[in-house]
Amino acid sequence: MSTQMWIGRISSSPEHHRMPGSPVQDVTFTLEDRPVLAERGKRRAAGGPLLLRCVAWRGLAQLIADTYRTGDRVIVIGSLRQRTARAATSVELEVSDIGALLHEGTPFLRAPAIHGEPD
Repeated sequence: MSTQMWIGRISSSPEHHRMPGSPVQDVTFTLEDRPVLAERGKRRAAGGPLLLRCVAWRGLAQLIADTYRTGDRVIVIGSLRQRTARAATSVELEVSDIGALLHEGTPFLRAPAIHGEPD
């Protein structure tokens, strides 16, 4: 699998899941990637936005669920994978790393909740 980098805005808040009977957790969210302009100086884009389903596992899943929200501009690194279910095929990005785009107006990151701190 090749690693790819995507830049976009989170268009649906990360949904945190825990697998039944398992300690494994995941988070899913949708990344909206807008295409570049057709010609420099024009306001019309070359096409509509691409909505990409993203999934992250374990500790990264918890961090994403605690930190990011709808509308946050992020850079996501991961591998595309194809899934087939009930005669439908979809593509999703398995996230290996994520970060905020600070130059795009995200003034700060929300601090993740601290679990299990000693008294």
